[in-house]
Amino acid sequence: MGCLRMLALVGLLFCSAVLYGQDVGQICLLAYADWDENGARDRDEPALNQGIGADLLNAQGITIASRLLVDSPFATNGLLCFDELAAGDYRLRLTSAAYAATTNISESATVVVGEPPPRIDIGVLPLFEDSRAQAHSADQPDGARVSLLLAAGALATALLLAVATFALLATNSTRPFRPRPTMRRVRRSE
Repeated sequence: MGCLRMLALVGLLFCSAVLYGQDVGQICLLAYADWDENGARDRDEPALNQGIGADLLNAQGITIASRLLVDSPFATNGLLCFDELAAGDYRLRLTSAAYAATTNISESATVVVGEPPPRIDIGVLPLFEDSRAQAHSADQPDGARVSLLLAAGALATALLLAVATFALLATNSTRPFRPRPTMRRVRRSE
């Protein structure tokens, strides 16, 4: 009987965890450099990974959260997400001191539990020349990282060649590898 109670308790906890996990959703923002100002992201228009913030407003227009892209765990992909949201209507509003929107500065989205999160894309242009350079290089790796990757690739290639050479020499040898016996001199006592 105790085993059945334990099994029922585990089942109840599991079901409540599953139901709780399905009661929340998220909304994500992707800000991109809209170089041609057409309001649509083209292949050569990179997603930004800094200099962008967003406010999340509820259906009544009240700001319920604010975040910065640079603090987002998905910043390298250009995504700023608000998570653990109840199902319903929300509005994301772009905030930035370095960029001006080329599309609407805010967009509405609906969180539907169990469906992929809505993503709002907002095109921006830099207000200052420094921001323009950052936007151009947002999707380009920096020089130090490229150098490190090239060095790691060269090292891996050298190791692979060394292992292949050793394996080739070991398989082509007609006699097995045996260490040479060493001769020891024995001192004679006088």
